[in-house]
Amino acid sequence: MDLREALLRCLPELAWPEALDARLRALLPTRPLAAGQTLFAQGQPTQAFYLVGEGELEARLGAADGTLSTLGHLRAPTLFGLAAFVARRPSSYEALAMRASRVFVIAEPAYVLMMDQWPGFARALMREFARHF
Repeated sequence: MDLREALLRCLPELAWPEALDARLRALLPTRPLAAGQTLFAQGQPTQAFYLVGEGELEARLGAADGTLSTLGHLRAPTLFGLAAFVARRPSSYEALAMRASRVFVIAEPAYVLMMDQWPGFARALMREFARHF
């Protein structure tokens, strides 16, 4: 799934901002993940949030005794990691690819562009975030 399709499936009330198309694509790189590869670890500083474009990741919480609990499966298209990114806090869980996957990395420059210049994006993102919680 390409960037446009993935974002609009996550935030269906939005219209794609054609005027920002080239800038968004340049600011939202993809990161391929092999099955079993960790995207980020629990406790790791958060530099971005993510959009699953292809595949499936598992969000897992590790306990002090080493046991792991599955928080959920993140299938394309899904936005995740927003809370830690916005709060500038370390990740409270880890994300591991369950199969070959591809995520779009939404770091500060893309976040600022989307929040400030994409009409309706902030409201749609907050609606999606609230739906998860």
